[in-house]
Amino acid sequence: MLKTNLGVFITTIILILFNFLSIYKFGLKYFDETNCIVVFLLFVVFLYNKCYLNFKLSLAFVLALLANISLIYYENIVFSFLVNIFKLLFYVVLMWHVIPLQRNVKITRLDWLSYIFVSFLGFGIIKLLIDSIEQNLEAGLSLLFYIHGLCLMIVLIIAFRYNSTDFKGAKYFAFLLALFLFSDIFSSFGYYLGYDNLSYFERFFYTMGLCFTIIYSKKYIAKSVSEKDRVI
Repeated sequence: MLKTNLGVFITTIILILFNFLSIYKFGLKYFDETNCIVVFLLFVVFLYNKCYLNFKLSLAFVLALLANISLIYYENIVFSFLVNIFKLLFYVVLMWHVIPLQRNVKITRLDWLSYIFVSFLGFGIIKLLIDSIEQNLEAGLSLLFYIHGLCLMIVLIIAFRYNSTDFKGAKYFAFLLALFLFSDIFSSFGYYLGYDNLSYFERFFYTMGLCFTIIYSKKYIAKSVSEKDRVI
């Protein structure tokens, strides 16, 4: 069952409900520990579906797992930097994966206008977000947040281009990035401004982002295997 998309979705919903139940019963006391369990179990699903056949996607999932483990010790300045570095590397690896897949994509003037608009809009949202929480950030984290936001904005533009290819699974890549974007926004506002109820939204979007990471990985690996078989 776990090898079907429906199986992955059902498993993800169960894990989201588990996370919600933990937040409802214990508040944020075991928030990071519970989330580590959820991410680890989804990593097991990732491996069970043989998504490890692609090194870059496997590395991205491992970085997501490391970021969540580091979150347990986020109050320590060293681990707070590690969390953001692992998240940053997660997006860098996704860019590393997807950029070579767009060599044959032609860019029109309308595409350039769209990229410029998204860039200005994205930068505005990033600046608004960081200005709102900057007074609560440790020294040096502001720069990491800007770099993190810039990488996410770039990879979203890349995902937009990726959808111009003939690979139907590209839409799942766009979905996972959008979900991680919303998770990052809710996480930042929730933690730095003390809006604990936003933790429900953060967990939902983040867990669904991992779900779509698995589904996208399955689609991409199936496509790669099919192409190799045709060559043979």
